[in-house]
Amino acid sequence: MRVLKKTLTTLLFVLIPTLALALGEVNINTANKQEMLDNLEGLSPEQADAIIEHRTKNGPFVNVHEVGTLDEVGWDVLNINQGRINVGDSNWGDRKS
Repeated sequence: MRVLKKTLTTLLFVLIPTLALALGEVNINTANKQEMLDNLEGLSPEQADAIIEHRTKNGPFVNVHEVGTLDEVGWDVLNINQGRINVGDSNWGDRKS
């Protein structure tokens, strides 16, 4: 039992960082649905659709925090993917007036 626990712990420390590296960075203003689904952890197809619909109707996201304000997406997905989502020139900064 002790050996199994140690082996599983070791695997987790190896696999989790590897998985994180496998996921790429996504420009939320230019990514298509499949790019978002392939690279953003915990994002559903419906959430990807909501992101695309929002930017189509309202223009590009000015900062990443705007994604978290979408009811269909929420802060959980944003927090899980922090550092992997960008909006092009501006990333995690405040909305410009």
